[in-house]
Amino acid sequence: MSRIPNYNPAEHTPTLEDLCCSRRQFLERTGMGMGALSLASILGTSWLGDSSAHAAPALAPLAPRQPHFAAKAKAVIHIFAEGGPSQVDTWDPKPALTQYADKTLPGLNGLAFPSPFTFTKRGQAGIEVSEVFPKLGECVDDMAIVRSMWTDIPAHEVAQRFMNTGSLQLPKPCVGSWVVYGLGTEN
Repeated sequence: MSRIPNYNPAEHTPTLEDLCCSRRQFLERTGMGMGALSLASILGTSWLGDSSAHAAPALAPLAPRQPHFAAKAKAVIHIFAEGGPSQVDTWDPKPALTQYADKTLPGLNGLAFPSPFTFTKRGQAGIEVSEVFPKLGECVDDMAIVRSMWTDIPAHEVAQRFMNTGSLQLPKPCVGSWVVYGLGTEN
């Protein structure tokens, strides 16, 4: 059941006619896009009237650029530990797991298994940090810990793509791309 009201999947399912086209139809559908790409590379960025240092040469799309807005952060460290320790043992305490230790969770199958590690409130913000990270707990006020992410997708590889890109479809920019977009790059 879809969460979108009045959503009819049949309207969005490609038909054989959508996938097959003649050479003439292909050129009609994509010709203007190809022409616009060619024109943009020929004219460069100067035709937009932007001669400032913010405009990167059109022939070097990966050249260092200034960010769109002044960044408050100087760097971002994104820790993504694929196959690493559980969030329940590191950054996300679940007190209800202790309450239901070795019992079935309401509405779910299987037994609750609480973390063997203790969490203590650290820093001025009182963020709960696992004993696994005693040194990181000393600088927790300088960190942003996101505990609000969730997914209803049980497949890890699909959920990882969703977590890193915000979409289940490929290709989409990942977290690192957005950081470089927001902060700019020095390389």
